[in-house]
Amino acid sequence: MQSLSSQQLSLSWTTTTTTVAFVATAYFAHWMMILRKKHRHQQQQQRIYLDYNATTPIDPRVYQAMIPFLTNEFGNPSSTNHWAGHVPAASIHNAREQVLQLLGLAVDNDPTSAAATTTTPRSAVWFTASGTEADNWAIALALQNAPQVPPHIVTTNVEHPAIAHYLEHLQNLGRCRVTYVPVNAQGQVEAEQVIQAITKFTCLVTIQYANNETGAVQPVVPIAKYCRQHDILFHTDAAQAAGKVSMLFSDQEGPDMVTLVGHKMGAPKGVGCLYVRPGCLQQEVNLLWGGGQEYGRRGGTENVPYLVGFGTACALAAQEWQNRAVQMEAMRTLLLQLLTEGLGVDNVQANGPTDPSLRLPNTLSVGIKNVQAGALLQAVGDRVAASAGASCHTPQAHISAVLQAMKVPTEFALGTIRLSVSHTTTKPEIEQAAAILIAAVQEQWAANKVV
Repeated sequence: MQSLSSQQLSLSWTTTTTTVAFVATAYFAHWMMILRKKHRHQQQQQRIYLDYNATTPIDPRVYQAMIPFLTNEFGNPSSTNHWAGHVPAASIHNAREQVLQLLGLAVDNDPTSAAATTTTPRSAVWFTASGTEADNWAIALALQNAPQVPPHIVTTNVEHPAIAHYLEHLQNLGRCRVTYVPVNAQGQVEAEQVIQAITKFTCLVTIQYANNETGAVQPVVPIAKYCRQHDILFHTDAAQAAGKVSMLFSDQEGPDMVTLVGHKMGAPKGVGCLYVRPGCLQQEVNLLWGGGQEYGRRGGTENVPYLVGFGTACALAAQEWQNRAVQMEAMRTLLLQLLTEGLGVDNVQANGPTDPSLRLPNTLSVGIKNVQAGALLQAVGDRVAASAGASCHTPQAHISAVLQAMKVPTEFALGTIRLSVSHTTTKPEIEQAAAILIAAVQEQWAANKVV
């Protein structure tokens, strides 16, 4: 038998080693893939969305209503001279009626109907691409119709940036003067203080229906009533309120202008509207000049699928808000209870009104002692979706303007997170989210050596 040379032995050994290494690598890669899949599955199982005030998923019923206009009913609604434009045009009219239905101002031939105290033309609904656009448009309309110069606007110090930043910009340009009425410790403005801020130069009072951070509901009805009696335009951004609280407005005493947003109530992003009470304006302001869409106020071919989806979401909100509110309030209450029990009553503070009738049923702004909100949300971000009440993008954490306006103690403000539930949120989700948050807080406490 011929013996192998040292060169052959070396080659054989190298080949064997390479084969073993390849098999081991493949085996390791196989198990790593299994572990990664298992980890991803666990993450997906644990992921809980509690940021519904930021945006909502599209309601399946809304999606189903949109599908025909993404496929067969593709016609341009302005093409009413042929068959392809008829259904899209009629669907936009229907969407306007659904918006009015949500506001309790639906077009109704029956004067005894409880759904509406009067008939309102569909042209009172001005469709937009966002709530920001609607808010800006409302302010522009008020300035155009200001009876006195310089025009004066009254608002609060907790408004959405779509209002606050635009007013700041206009002030810097010298276009108007603005009075910011402060809120109390619960985040609410006093109607009497708003009324006292009004002067003979006031052309607009704009106050959000409900705050996006704390859920505090503002006294828009008495303020709107006073403004109507004194011929002052009143606008409310009701983006957060729709589908959560009653939106039935009296045509005689309700707001002159109302902002609504689709993606806050189960419709797609990129669609909203401004309701403008008929007869409240001497002059209109066109937002976009073009083909005469939106009764000549906002040119551009309409986004029919999104308008249909928005209208459907409004109709569902009008029909279901009471049942939704009960479910959301129960989940919010349970969440606060579990966090308080798990972290201690002295370490947890709910920001905003304590009276459920004075806040949104789904919103929990909760401050936690000895915690940085940004770090907490980063720790749980792969499992629980929520928002912070303090921005930690800078080396020194910045407390939100809303919490500052409410004078929330710094120890709670820095650790404030906003948890907002939906009517679809379940008890197991709340229990799991609370457990994840409690564990993350306790880890942060341990790292900071908090006793």
